Amino acid sequence: MRIRVLKFGGSSFLEMEDYRRIAVHLKERLARDAEKIVIVASAMAGLTERLRGLAQTLTPTPSPEASDALLPLADTLGAGLLRVAAEAAGLRASSLNGFQLGVRTDDNFTRARIQQVDALPLRRALEQADVVVVPGGQAVDGQGRPTMLGKNSSDLTAVVVAAALGLRECEIYSDVCGVYTADPNLIRGTRLIERISYDGLIELSRSGAKVMHYGAVAEGKRHGVLIVCRLNREDYRVGTVIGDGAEPRAVVVDARSIVLELTTPTERVRADALLRAAEVPLVRLDGEFSRRLVVTCGFFDPVHFLSRHGIAAVAQEQHLVSSFEPGQPPQRDIVGKASATLLGQSLHDRMFPHPAEQPHIPAQPPSASGLPERLLPLAPGGRS
Repeated sequence: MRIRVLKFGGSSFLEMEDYRRIAVHLKERLARDAEKIVIVASAMAGLTERLRGLAQTLTPTPSPEASDALLPLADTLGAGLLRVAAEAAGLRASSLNGFQLGVRTDDNFTRARIQQVDALPLRRALEQADVVVVPGGQAVDGQGRPTMLGKNSSDLTAVVVAAALGLRECEIYSDVCGVYTADPNLIRGTRLIERISYDGLIELSRSGAKVMHYGAVAEGKRHGVLIVCRLNREDYRVGTVIGDGAEPRAVVVDARSIVLELTTPTERVRADALLRAAEVPLVRLDGEFSRRLVVTCGFFDPVHFLSRHGIAAVAQEQHLVSSFEPGQPPQRDIVGKASATLLGQSLHDRMFPHPAEQPHIPAQPPSASGLPERLLPLAPGGRS
């Protein structure tokens, strides 16, 4: 049986018409090269953060368990809407919610770790339908409580599902067709990387690149699942294959990074151990920055987390910028927030002196302020 696993992220669903558009794509794939499709759907763009904001109007720091009971509702809604659209397109479709999927985790709420995957519920659903829609990034713990696999972890769900079904690859659809030498939303002149190694992409992701969830890539490596990146509209073309490629040349500007200053190097070591035990992605800075840690990938409050363990940390008004060359350790810079993109552009221009054609980026919802960010002169920063 030809089974395909497809994942569509939140940028695929900017308006209701997008559900119909993707349902048409599913119908075409079934006619062309698939007998069954499992599709992992993320929430409509911005909906998860809207729920997070509603919770934070009640308390600035909801408990992780409460967050995991609330935030997955956004992805569940997205999966339900896509199933409705698939049925309206004439497809035999069904859906499984996170608690039905057969993925069990520990109770490390908001960043739960997978402990067991039972493919039987999914196989039974595929016997009854041609398209099975599942929400991304969610599971249950041993007590049946809802858990989240981390921010932007729908990729991880897709890879886990493909591995459980014994498939060689899964497809990840996003607003760019693949992995670029920098974020084309921030940096001019980026180049598409057609093939990249698992380890190379993991390093980019853990440094703050938004292209893929690092846990999903690690899971793909563990099970030998190739990850095929596709554009989420127009011709749905393939851009990058993650698996057997080379190490990348790239620049990562992590606008979500949090630079922490600890009181002593000893406290830095304690904080490092606690954050790593909780599966929080971070980068250590050495030398003159021996009291600093950088939490990458965003959407986690490390200051509050560490304070609960008796560690005082201060978030600096800085971001992490990383540059990568094959065969060399990453070069790390920390600079003022307003200067991070400007530094990233400068590093990328030196790495790739001849301009490349800029990829098409679909229109996105405005920022929280509704205004574009302005580039300011470089603030003093550090390199390690």
